[in-house]
Amino acid sequence: MPLYSSTCYGGTPPITGRRRRFCIGSDSSVRGTFECPKCRKTYMWYRGLQRHLEYECGKAPRFKCPHCVYAGKHRSHVYSHIKSNHHNRPIYALDILQD
Repeated sequence: MPLYSSTCYGGTPPITGRRRRFCIGSDSSVRGTFECPKCRKTYMWYRGLQRHLEYECGKAPRFKCPHCVYAGKHRSHVYSHIKSNHHNRPIYALDILQD
């Protein structure tokens, strides 16, 4: 497997070294170093960058604990919070953005 995406670089490797720039249209299973164009945070997998842009970068927490005031940017973080802090309570998260 090549260390660069020919889709992004036109068949030639980047001159900048190890870091790769954000590339629209990349395969989500490609491994490398993908950088957020907004905050410069880097990810080893393209899917990690996609998730960051969709749920995290510059956005308020989307999921809320139904048992307290905790809110998180990922549903799984709320699930972990409930399992750790609200024993014997139903495990689900409220989506604040959902109508």
